[in-house]
Amino acid sequence: MARVERGGDDDMISSFESKLMEGASSMVQKRKKHAQILEDHEHDYLTELPERLLHHILSFLTMKDVIRTSVLAKRWRHVWLSVPCLDYSLTTTLKFREIAFVYRSLLLHKGAKIQKMSIAYNCDYSDFPHIDSWIHFAITRDVIELYLDFFRKRNTAQSPVTDPVTDFLLRRPITQNVFLRYYKLPWFLFSSTSLTVLGLIRCLIGFPINFKLSSLKILSLEQVYFSGGTANDLISCCPILECLSLTNNQRPRKDSLCLMNVGLKTLKICDDSYSSDYSLTVYAPSVLSFELVTNLPMKNYVIKRMRHLQSASLDCGKESHGCFGQLNSEDKGYAVVKILDEVCCHVRDLTLCGCYIQVNDKSNCNVEDGEYWEGVEPNFVDLLCNLRTVKLFNFMKNLNLIERENASSTDEEEFPVQLQNDMKFMRFLLNNSKVLKRMIITSYKTVKFWHRPESKNLKLRLQLTRDLLSFPRASRNVEISFC
Repeated sequence: MARVERGGDDDMISSFESKLMEGASSMVQKRKKHAQILEDHEHDYLTELPERLLHHILSFLTMKDVIRTSVLAKRWRHVWLSVPCLDYSLTTTLKFREIAFVYRSLLLHKGAKIQKMSIAYNCDYSDFPHIDSWIHFAITRDVIELYLDFFRKRNTAQSPVTDPVTDFLLRRPITQNVFLRYYKLPWFLFSSTSLTVLGLIRCLIGFPINFKLSSLKILSLEQVYFSGGTANDLISCCPILECLSLTNNQRPRKDSLCLMNVGLKTLKICDDSYSSDYSLTVYAPSVLSFELVTNLPMKNYVIKRMRHLQSASLDCGKESHGCFGQLNSEDKGYAVVKILDEVCCHVRDLTLCGCYIQVNDKSNCNVEDGEYWEGVEPNFVDLLCNLRTVKLFNFMKNLNLIERENASSTDEEEFPVQLQNDMKFMRFLLNNSKVLKRMIITSYKTVKFWHRPESKNLKLRLQLTRDLLSFPRASRNVEISFC
């Protein structure tokens, strides 16, 4: 019995020793793994990146944040001195410190060239000389992209700030002294031979006698006022311009904008103002993408044939300054015909506001409501051979306005008749677009039927959806979305 007990003790001891060894081995493995983790953490892979890649990462930050990265590691200490992208988003809380910061960072900058320079600043007249010197620095370093945004904040506790753009949109008389509030671009900017991209927001362009932006390819102007010239003069001095964006720019009352550029590839025109004396003519046969947002009557703008157009977006404008995003009665009946004829020759993606399919003026159409597209269909079949995507927004907006005007007398059975023109247009597109893939229809966001219960409104939408799905389709793969 004693031997048996001793043998059991030996087994217990050996088992304990083996478990102890396993525990020790496991601890050693854990320590090695922990040491490896610490080594990996201490190893800075980001610092080992090439300087060109580091500059690209820093290009997404403002200059204040770029300079803050100098404390991350020893190598980062001087990286900011040669970054090619300078982004200054300045505040007005401590203006003298902001200005001193810009001067010091530019003084210490060692880069031979500047890829991009951005300045966003709520400036006043006393700041104009400083901005001149900053732009001059960029021009001497052969800047390629220049973005200037001189936004203005209105202090409601004080008297309202006079603004020439707001004066124009609200049809108020414009006085010359308000131009002192707008920063005037320096003359040497127009002599740059390296500038490829120029974006301007809320500034004044005073044209020099002779200038030429020989390298400019992308030009964006928003709320810009022109002194001593017009937008036509600026565009005509950019011989290789490819992308142009014009948004709510100030202009004389009876000025006409005539864009004639055979090299343009992208064109965007947004003008919420309304003036019967203003006209717009566009001749850009090489444009691939065209966007137009305007409240002008159809007779006031002419779009010449765009034979290479791939994407087009047409909007009647917002409900502002007395306009309701509708075409005038004299425009109805031929608006869509002219658009399809001039724009949709080769277009692939088409976006239309609901006002462009108002063709219910009998004086122009000489047909009953809803029969217009059946008559013109043979003339436009070939124009839709490349159409792949159609987006129709503000659908039923006209119906909303009709109901608002006749809220007390409109019969609920008349609603489908009032929408017949719109439905005929969509039937026309579906029946003649052989490669169409998607049709997206978005109803007007505030459409209301004042004397109809919600159940009947839903019933009407279901009826419209059912009609859309029943239309014949030239393309078997087309998807229809109605929301």
